[in-house]
Amino acid sequence: MEMTLPEIISSFSSFLEPVPVPASVYASVYASAVQSKPVKKPAVKAVLFDLYGTLFISEAGDISTAKTVTNQHIFSRALKLCGLTEAEIIKKDNRNSIRDIFYRAIADRHAEEKKNGNKTPEVEIRDIWDITLRQLGITAAKKKIEELAVVYESIANRTWPMPGLAETLSYIREKGLIMGIISNAQFYTELLFEAYLGMTASQLGFNPGICYYSYESGIAKPGIGMFEKASLWLEKEKNISADEVLYIGNDMLNDIKTAFTAGMQTCLFAGDRRSLRLREDNKEVSGIKPDYLITELCSLRAVLNL
Repeated sequence: MEMTLPEIISSFSSFLEPVPVPASVYASVYASAVQSKPVKKPAVKAVLFDLYGTLFISEAGDISTAKTVTNQHIFSRALKLCGLTEAEIIKKDNRNSIRDIFYRAIADRHAEEKKNGNKTPEVEIRDIWDITLRQLGITAAKKKIEELAVVYESIANRTWPMPGLAETLSYIREKGLIMGIISNAQFYTELLFEAYLGMTASQLGFNPGICYYSYESGIAKPGIGMFEKASLWLEKEKNISADEVLYIGNDMLNDIKTAFTAGMQTCLFAGDRRSLRLREDNKEVSGIKPDYLITELCSLRAVLNL
């Protein structure tokens, strides 16, 4: 494909709308997470976002590394679109599908990391694709592997900007607040900004010092590592304490509980039923309530003006 990676993402995209979330669904957290401050909190000086399901609609609800998201057909289609042959895929001694090989590589890497003490491991998807292709008898250069990863993700998990995204980011910039990202992500995740808004994350106002993606550290949320790094950077570089940071995300465990544990103010984004994760049966979020709850990104204005 003679396209840049953001262009590939755009070429597979199509308009998506959020699926409304009935108030009854999040009633259990709404009582304490209203758009007002029940207890006076420090003024917000930095705003950190989750990405999938918060800034961008994710048709799969999250980054598509879960087995439930994809099937064999999508793997085959992605390989063909990238000009990679499947001639050696099915061997007499190997009846495993591409899908099986791919997810086994992820499971093996996770098991290895957990054995080394990493409770919430994250893979580097380029490594996973390299392992998968080699087991299929295919050798590919890094550029081709990246193209394949982006094509596959774009087919498996359609994305689209959440309504009000550009306007919300513009408002936060104009307000003079520092912006960052803490997200379970891969190398292509940040490319969504270029694909849909025509600018890089830094051009949109995100400070690279507080943009953390799980694939870089090998530790995913709900691990607290990325939150701790962001807090340390903000304290050291900007003299901003954790309680002056607002974190917005759609997952009560990965986002709200973890940010709360890091000492940050929290805002649950309940704007799309596909990605809202209340985790009501998970004991780890028992007693955890977000400081705020919003169903549209534009409602952040009211939160930040309190």
